[in-house]
Amino acid sequence: FYEALNRLSSGSEDDNLVRIAVFGDSFIEADIFTADLREMLQKRFGGCGVGFVTITSMTSGYRPTVRHTFGGWSSHAVTDSVYFDRKKQGISGHYFVPRSGAYVELRGQDKYASLLDTCQRASIFFYNKGEVTLSASVNKGEAQTETFSPTGELREMDVTGRIGSVRWKVESADSTLFYGLAMDGTQGIVVDNFSLRGSSGLSLRSVPVWMMREFNEQRPYDLIILQYGLNVATERGRNYDRYRDGMATTIAHL
Repeated sequence: FYEALNRLSSGSEDDNLVRIAVFGDSFIEADIFTADLREMLQKRFGGCGVGFVTITSMTSGYRPTVRHTFGGWSSHAVTDSVYFDRKKQGISGHYFVPRSGAYVELRGQDKYASLLDTCQRASIFFYNKGEVTLSASVNKGEAQTETFSPTGELREMDVTGRIGSVRWKVESADSTLFYGLAMDGTQGIVVDNFSLRGSSGLSLRSVPVWMMREFNEQRPYDLIILQYGLNVATERGRNYDRYRDGMATTIAHL
């Protein structure tokens, strides 16, 4: 991580992004802690944008760092009490299936933390077993449309420019799973918030290794931070040996 920061500070053109992944529970879901970390690092080392955002979110109404609206999705999380296919999940512990007319929009804001009103690159991540056509409208402008044939790999569509808002729409999709979006700079610091309400952290062990490798191709991390424990702590609990051992296997899996 420090070597990556040094490369950033030295202006190396080959490696101009430093990415941090923060995995946690409901404590960070509204960007508590992560917003301050992101702001301080981006002010010092450069960068802009809120980073990774899931397609839908139960916290979209009170996460102040990004304006997030969506419609037309079936949302699935590893913490669901009903059936969840662990083989389909992305590294955030979710997958999302579009219905007809599905869309998702992210807008920057300047009321909470800085450097989040615009970004330079916006992305959407998906896995398609059939053909899918997506459109992206930047700053409420004319939509850019792209069609993707299946490749058996995690895919990314991105748009670049001075982006204050981006609206993604699924024009047509056959057997496609979506995982998330991102608003990033083209250089500097990226802090991705992977929060999962109610999680102890142990469910990270069920994220398929192939998915982590595929995502690492798209967004290689220089630092991973884990924030867990609140959901296993009890008033009378004193011995957390089993949880500690479980988290050790989680770290090994990551």
